[in-house]
Amino acid sequence: MDKKLYKLMNWPQIEALEYAEETNPFSILGPKQVGKNVLFQAFFPGADNVSVEITTGKTVNLIKMEKADEDGFFAVLYAGKIPAKYEYVVCTDTKEIRLLDAYSFTGFEMDKETIRRFKTGTLYDAYEYLGAHKITLNKTEGVKFSVWAPNALSVNLVGDFNYWNELSHPMKLNEESGVFELFFPGATLGQKYMFVIKGKDGKIIKKFDPYCTEFSFEEKNICIVSESKYVFSDEDYLKLRKKKQFSNSPVSIYELNPLTFKNDDKGNPLKLSEIAPMVLKHVKDLAYTHVMLTPIMEFSKDSLGFCSLGFYGVSNIVGNNDEFKHFVDLLHQNDIGVILEWSINHFACDENGLSNFDGTCLYEHLDSRRGIHPFFGTKIFNYSRAEVKSFLLSNAFYLIKEFHIDGIMMNSVSNLLYLDYGRGPGEWIANIYGGNEDLDAIEFIKHFTSIIKKEYPEVILISDDDSGYPKMTEALDREGLGFDMKLNRSMVNDAVSYISYDPYFRAHHHEKLCDNMIYQYNETFVNALSHDYFNANQDNIFDLLPGNDKERFANLKALLCYLYAHPGAKLLFEGIDLGIQAVNEEGSELDWSQSKKSANKGIRTLVKELNKLYVKSGALSSFDQNSEGFEWINNLDRDRNTLSFVRKSAKDEDTLVCIFNFSNVSQELSVGAPLEGKYKLLINTDDKDFGGKDLSNPKPIQVSEFGADGREYSILVKLSPLSGRIYKFIPYTEKERYQLEKKKEAALANTKAAFYAEEYSKAIEELNLAKKELEETQRRIKEAEEKAALAKDLEAKEILKAKKALDESK
Repeated sequence: MDKKLYKLMNWPQIEALEYAEETNPFSILGPKQVGKNVLFQAFFPGADNVSVEITTGKTVNLIKMEKADEDGFFAVLYAGKIPAKYEYVVCTDTKEIRLLDAYSFTGFEMDKETIRRFKTGTLYDAYEYLGAHKITLNKTEGVKFSVWAPNALSVNLVGDFNYWNELSHPMKLNEESGVFELFFPGATLGQKYMFVIKGKDGKIIKKFDPYCTEFSFEEKNICIVSESKYVFSDEDYLKLRKKKQFSNSPVSIYELNPLTFKNDDKGNPLKLSEIAPMVLKHVKDLAYTHVMLTPIMEFSKDSLGFCSLGFYGVSNIVGNNDEFKHFVDLLHQNDIGVILEWSINHFACDENGLSNFDGTCLYEHLDSRRGIHPFFGTKIFNYSRAEVKSFLLSNAFYLIKEFHIDGIMMNSVSNLLYLDYGRGPGEWIANIYGGNEDLDAIEFIKHFTSIIKKEYPEVILISDDDSGYPKMTEALDREGLGFDMKLNRSMVNDAVSYISYDPYFRAHHHEKLCDNMIYQYNETFVNALSHDYFNANQDNIFDLLPGNDKERFANLKALLCYLYAHPGAKLLFEGIDLGIQAVNEEGSELDWSQSKKSANKGIRTLVKELNKLYVKSGALSSFDQNSEGFEWINNLDRDRNTLSFVRKSAKDEDTLVCIFNFSNVSQELSVGAPLEGKYKLLINTDDKDFGGKDLSNPKPIQVSEFGADGREYSILVKLSPLSGRIYKFIPYTEKERYQLEKKKEAALANTKAAFYAEEYSKAIEELNLAKKELEETQRRIKEAEEKAALAKDLEAKEILKAKKALDESK
């Protein structure tokens, strides 16, 4: 090597490059003005020779570089100023490649204000600064790469653009932010890349980009430089979104797992763009208002989406980001909202993912008692770390802003709330107050709900929590967590538990249908028969229902009717609304062939009518979250397994009477009616249209004036076994009320006439009796007079005899 060139070499830095321990490669690589010369230094491990091709005007000079070190460090002195245009020509024994010098570009670093927000957990658009972004720098197109790895000894960028040379392009560490950055000139969309990180533990491992928006299908977890080209056409829907989702508006959700919905001929799940028209047709036909997707961002194998690897890119198994946008856009244009399940309670331990990202527990807690999920063996986020909060909060903003989603459901909130959730003694650490609440996670949740509601007040935030944590849907300024809704797991679990008993034993569990009203209005609930009750790999709700097939379908229909009549928004998982009892044996998709059977069609029609009623009925929507909208009629008839209640709104004409017979025998009931009028049958789960045997549309029932259940009026109903009914109150018209009054008057007159006729009859009877008594008295008087006369004659005769005898004695 030339002596002058040799003296210019910084051998310790060269060694740091070769051992992947250099965090400021710009200090050695790239062009450096040295007096009247330019020092070019480059690091291309595996190269046989490297040249610098300098273009000045029309002149092109090819200058061969000296190999300063056998590991691939090349250098050369060039007389003159740093050229405006040059590139490296790198030759190996198999190919020749040309590369622009990434180390000749500056000005791509994160600014101080962005760093401050990132370090305080308030950078809600971190995805705009980290990850891979196509930009133009100094009139040169390329891609800026950024990754947070503050404890790494080095981070090298590797991809299609540098022919997967794992050490040739170390990134520059911004020590203030802990972010490694590099602009790669000439890199473009569609190219694959990863980060090669030498961790603090000395291990070198390839990691995918935490902010990656597209992953390679052929090579799992390899990132792709991507940029969305999709243009939404859902402006009209977004303008009306707030009105549709709040102020007691009906929310009926169809929960969908794209992995199990429909497969192609090879048994692979169809893409989101392929199932979009199918889903739209289904939800429109069944009158749902929203679709909720199970997690679809890049996930760990066999997790069905619930164990995330990447949080910013849709799994290529079901499509890509633009396909998801198309899915949302299509539904929005047809007046259907889209909610996404957000699984941030844990993340996958895959070696090239977030786990132990820079050789330290960067995204997760260091202590396994807080950092490892006890059930799944996955990692738990460190919710106290500002940069992790920026990562997660930015992800929520990304989902809302980029995909136009209308709601986020946070999965398994219980795992976030409690330090001892799923852990035994000695497996968890108490908080600073000695309690079991995860104060960091609780604060993160509040941060999440507050900032989302501030920026996107029309977006629904739903909590999936089974712990009973108080004030989940209460406002933050009232010591709540700020969610809009919460899955009502307690009520639904109790209802499913009740319906799983044989009817003979249900009387002993009657409270499972009633006690939920004690806490119903403590939160804003969603009645959810979710994926937990229909799992492709486990027993589903159909396995819990007792009886033969006919009875199981009847039980399911009664349960569905109960959940729709009960206060709360609605959610059904795919398949349940079709009565599908299993997944396809040949794959993971629903067994759609079952849906063509008569009984299954009955379930479908019932769900359609229940959704239509829920959406249109003021009693089930406008007062759905108001305690004045519900009133028991009879919740004490446990021996007969019957139940009845009223659903109300501000208008009497919206009133609904809901009656259920959970026994397996027909029953005739006199049910207390809340208002005088007629009651029209809207839903009868045993209707022939729903696969039952009852006739459709019987005439409205007029109330009887014989009261029942402590009410002035009643209706007499005959209930099929295992069935539910919903009646709508119909006030009398003026004509009907007039006719009713006339009938009442006539009935009253008839009653009075009958009364007086009866009184007259009684009087005649009494008169006749009196006459008889008088005749008897007169007869007795005559007999007495005759006896008296006879007695008087006898007395006279006796006196004469006495006188005669006296005279004779004288």
